This record gives sequence, C-alpha cells and structure tokens, in this order.
Amino acid sequence: MNKGQITLLVIGIIVLLVSIGMLAAGGTLLWLDSTIKDGDGFYCTRTIRIEKGSYAIVAVPDSIAMQGIWDWPWRYGYGDLGDLTAFKVEGSNNDPLNQVFIGVATASELDDYLTDVELDEISSLHIIPSSVDYRHHPGNAVPGNPATQTFWIESTLGTGSQVLKWDFVEPAGYSLVLMNGDGSAGIDMSIVLGVKAPLIEDAVEFFVFGGVFLLFSVLVIYLSVRRRSTTVSESPEAPPSTEN
Repeated sequence: MNKGQITLLVIGIIVLLVSIGMLAAGGTLLWLDSTIKDGDGFYCTRTIRIEKGSYAIVAVPDSIAMQGIWDWPWRYGYGDLGDLTAFKVEGSNNDPLNQVFIGVATASELDDYLTDVELDEISSLHIIPSSVDYRHHPGNAVPGNPATQTFWIESTLGTGSQVLKWDFVEPAGYSLVLMNGDGSAGIDMSIVLGVKAPLIEDAVEFFVFGGVFLLFSVLVIYLSVRRRSTTVSESPEAPPSTEN
C-alpha cells in the first residue's frame, strides 16, 4: 500500500469507529425509551429515599446536571434541562401521618421565603443508577407553613403519595421545593423524579448520522485496500533466429 492508501485506511477506520458509537448511542436511547419511561411520557428515576434534617429540599431545574442519559462524551449542551419540556415529582412521607408538600415558585420568591432557613439543594440527578447529590445550606430561621403561602405557581399537599407535574417553556428563574406539610424540620420521604425529553428524536438523529458515517467509512476503506488495475505491456517477442 502506498502512503495515500494508508491515509485513506486510517480515515476510514476513524469514521467507522465514530459511526459505531453513534449507532450504539441511538440504540441505547431506544432502550431507555422502552425501559424507564412511564405511562405519562416521563423518564423517571427509581424510588429514592431522602433523609435530611433540614426544613426543605430545593431543586433549581435549570442548574441540575442530568447524568446517566445526557452525559454522552460527544453530546455537548446536554448537561442541563435546556432540552427538557416537563418535570415531575412524586413523593410520599415515610411517616404516613405526616403530609407532603411539593411546590413550584419563582426563584426570587422562594429565596425570600427560605431566607436563613436550613435546606438541601439538589445539585445533580442521576437517572442510571438512580441517585441525587445535594448541597447543604445551613440556617437558623424557621419557615412559615408552606400551604399558607400564596406565591406558588403549582403545588400539592396531602398524605400518601403526592404528584406534581410541571410543564414549562423555560425553566430558568423557577425553583421546586419539597417540605413536610406543616413546614417542620426533618425530611424523610421517598420520591421519584421524572423529566420529559426528546429521546426518540435524538435516537433517530444518531441513527441517521451514524448510518451516513458508516457508508462513508466503508467506501473509504474499500478505496484504500482495493488493488489498482494496471496494464502490463509486454515487449514483442523477438523472431526466432535462423541459421544459415
């Protein structure tokens, strides 16, 4: 093989590896779509138990790093909720006598309500495996009863399992909170967090581009290894010598 053929072969192999990765990503997204999506179209964590001594669990959706589905090395821009359309929280108090409060409010109003209140903020949500990471914020104030506040955009309160679904156009500037129904300290809840995202559209995108890259790599590899036909011209045979 000459230098040109070797260069083509290297390029073909690199493109082939990229295509395999993209096709695998598309297949994984289809598997996730059939595995962790509930009947309402949300991709959900498994049940996660939250045990904190604070007054509230706060989530700022546009700053949560979504891990487990969106952390593909080649997919930049999937680290937040920018491509998501809805958020869902299902929670129940592990003490069946205690009520659960779940609410959505503007970040500024919730910050005012929880000023100097001890709370835990969700910093990252891992879909597979299901887990949540927190940042603890200490404080000395006692919040008022959340059910009596009037600034909630969406909220739910009650015993047993409570579900809040929040469809948003743009999550920036809003926060979600989980509290005991009476606003007391000591959170002991079991929750499921879910999001809506265009995974099927992304899977199709991966398959289309992966297929194009695959065809291109096969063509390049073929061109690099095929033998070039050459025309070998033979010199005419000399006429037999004759002896006198």
